Amino acid sequence: MPRIMRTFAVAFLFVWLGGCAAHQSPSQAARLNVWMTRWADVADRRPTQRNTFSKNDRPTAVLQNLGLKEQTVYVEFIHVDSNKSVFNWGAAVVPRELKCVGAPRPLAAGTYHLKVTPQNSPPLMQTFAVYGD
Repeated sequence: MPRIMRTFAVAFLFVWLGGCAAHQSPSQAARLNVWMTRWADVADRRPTQRNTFSKNDRPTAVLQNLGLKEQTVYVEFIHVDSNKSVFNWGAAVVPRELKCVGAPRPLAAGTYHLKVTPQNSPPLMQTFAVYGD
């Protein structure tokens, strides 16, 4: 009987420790939702997720803190072809609220990466495109 209990205890520890060591995605570790929208949608109070924009749109990153503490994040728009940052901004995101951060003017046509780096967490990346002349 003691051998069965030892086997059960060892199996229980493996299952329990395996669950504790489960890999989290960067957004789960940061407790942060991130998506792109147009500034016009933010102004109309209806920010809907999108990944393509026209040349006259102002792409805007929407950040939502799902944690219980304020988070400081660094937001960058990186042009894929040149690998240069065309917009960067630091922002404090209050718990349970949306924070909208975007370039002050429309971006040139091309493909961009949105890179959001929360404090003490790995960066979150998304790709979006701006179409036009």
